[in-house]
Amino acid sequence: MEQVDNISKRRRGRPRKSSSQNKILAEQHSNYDDETFDVATSAVKALQAVERVTEDPDFMENMIENVGDNDDEEFQDNGIPSEDDDADTPLEEADDDETFEEEKPKRKVRKVKTETVTTLKKVTKTKTPINKNRIIRALKDLSAAKDKISRIYGTNETRLLELAKIKEGFEAYLFDFPEQHLQKPSEYYIPKITPSSQKNIYGQLHEKLVGNKWSLLSRQEADRKFKRRSEPLEVLIGDVQTTLDTSEKVEFPVFSNYERKGFVYNSGGMVTDIAWLSQDEVSDQYLAVAVSQYSDNPSNPELRSFNAVSHISSIQIFKMNSATFGFKKVQTILHNSGEIWNLKWHEGCKSDDSVGVLFFVSQDGCLKFIEASTNNSEEEEIILYDDIKTSISVPDNLITCFDFLSPSSVVCGFRDGNIGEFDILADSTVPSFFQKVHDTYVLNIVVAYSDYEKTSVASNSVDGTIFVFDPQDIKSTKTALDQRFRGSNTAPLVYNPQLYALVYSDGSNSVKAAIPRALFATHQLGATNATVTAISTSKCHPFDLCGGSDGSVYIENLIRRFLTGIKNISETHKNLRLWKWDYDQVNKNFRLNHHYETFKCTSAGSSKIAIDVHGINVTSIKWNENEKSGKFYAFSNSAGLLTIEKLDSVI
Repeated sequence: MEQVDNISKRRRGRPRKSSSQNKILAEQHSNYDDETFDVATSAVKALQAVERVTEDPDFMENMIENVGDNDDEEFQDNGIPSEDDDADTPLEEADDDETFEEEKPKRKVRKVKTETVTTLKKVTKTKTPINKNRIIRALKDLSAAKDKISRIYGTNETRLLELAKIKEGFEAYLFDFPEQHLQKPSEYYIPKITPSSQKNIYGQLHEKLVGNKWSLLSRQEADRKFKRRSEPLEVLIGDVQTTLDTSEKVEFPVFSNYERKGFVYNSGGMVTDIAWLSQDEVSDQYLAVAVSQYSDNPSNPELRSFNAVSHISSIQIFKMNSATFGFKKVQTILHNSGEIWNLKWHEGCKSDDSVGVLFFVSQDGCLKFIEASTNNSEEEEIILYDDIKTSISVPDNLITCFDFLSPSSVVCGFRDGNIGEFDILADSTVPSFFQKVHDTYVLNIVVAYSDYEKTSVASNSVDGTIFVFDPQDIKSTKTALDQRFRGSNTAPLVYNPQLYALVYSDGSNSVKAAIPRALFATHQLGATNATVTAISTSKCHPFDLCGGSDGSVYIENLIRRFLTGIKNISETHKNLRLWKWDYDQVNKNFRLNHHYETFKCTSAGSSKIAIDVHGINVTSIKWNENEKSGKFYAFSNSAGLLTIEKLDSVI
């Protein structure tokens, strides 16, 4: 048998090894020593071998040729011969005497990590710019307080500093505030000039007021024309029961847990509205109270509001000493204009010979204004107006509400949904503009004035709509505030100049607020357990009061809702119930509950409004907006019980 050389046949698919490669492998193999193996030394020798081989110009060419051969066969198993292999090639036979040495496995060469110098770049933090064009559809899109405040109030630095001052001075107080913060020496004092107080026009307006015809009456003559309640009222304040005759007051008793300063007064009829006189006097404060003689029957036809009605009604002027809580009736004004509401003092009519000028909307569909003269005598002065010539009216229509646009102009709402502006100094009653805004009876209209933006007007209607607009361009600026509510004849709407906020009710038990320049951001305030019937804000501080149909009175701090984020509102914002009137039908007495109770701010859910007894519902509530007496407030119910308190003991 022919002897075959002991040379293994190269399988197809394996790349040929060039001489250069063999040289590298040989040198690498010689570098390994099983007994003294040094990885670093071996790696250095291997790198030196690579450097020497790379000087060979044929090295890269051979590598490319070898790698490129038989690329399509690299997926075949190396142990199985291909079909193209020579079948005649004899297989190697192992001799019995031949011994094979088992090849030892080669150790892997670890690569030596070379240290590289890394240069650290200086990272500078850049503020992420606020996208002012970002679409904001609801208040929930502004979770951060900074984004929220800048979006709803703008970026005017003077305005933001003013808000920061108010926040610093009042945010820490939940339901009470220091009286010195309302006065000029305080760093938190921010004066607010109302539209009617920009100029004193008493001299011009007095010339028109002289034309009103009035006469003096005795008490017996006044009682024949205006029938007051003859029976006394049984009143239970805390645990102390007392009997209150008409025109009589009783101070709060000493309660078991704390002291409260104030009193309850029996006006003798249903109170339709009240108004504090804005003045700079320290001690004497004046309060005007509109009283109706039809208080026993709420469905009396004389109390209808959609048709013109004329009957005798009264306005009682009281002087109160803020130090001693003395309360004296100085004047009673009788008129034949029916019931009145929207009772307001003109803050731009100041005179030493007059208390002030009262504006009001009457049941006969007119806006009227009269003068309350100074009474230096100890006896009550009773005046009957036979004819009030200082009035504004429109033929075949009824004025339902008004507010001051300037010292000499007013804006009025009408029964058919129109809005009109009038000049109170002009001889003619032709409106400056008269435009349709709502579909029906306008309930309230307020002027939202600001030092940083144009004046806007807000109004709501029985049809359930609330609109905000620029009085100079109503058609193109009229914007709806909030969703249309179910419609009601009791939906108060007021303006808070401290926070430039509209505070309103949707005809149920919830109170909301919004900024005129950002009407999309409606803020849910504290809810009540009854229909909200009256709301009051002040130009001196950011606290609001609201009264309900169940006789409850609540207070809350608007700062803690507007100038904070929207997270954890139920924990940070609460309202406090100050009072609650109840009526015992068995014992026939009114009970004034003096216990405080707090409520969390929650979203409006299912209504729990119940039908309450006639006589306890709050008809009007007002803050005293004077600097020296800004902690006084008054509220009344339909039974004619007027309550006045100085906010001094609330924690």
